[in-house]
Amino acid sequence: MTVGINGWMVHTIFLAEKESESLFAEVQVELQRIVNLIPSIEDASDEALYAVAGEITRFVKRH
Repeated sequence: MTVGINGWMVHTIFLAEKESESLFAEVQVELQRIVNLIPSIEDASDEALYAVAGEITRFVKRH
């Protein structure tokens, strides 16, 4: 399964076919949470961008 957030990351998760359905819903929730952290251009700060990058790093390590 390959997932991504436009402009931020693309990640491929390797798993057995029967695992994919249950993991798909979990991954969707996690990615939506990360997307919600992405600040608008007006609100972007180093701190906010580092927070998003940190969450992406944690996501990739988990999957």
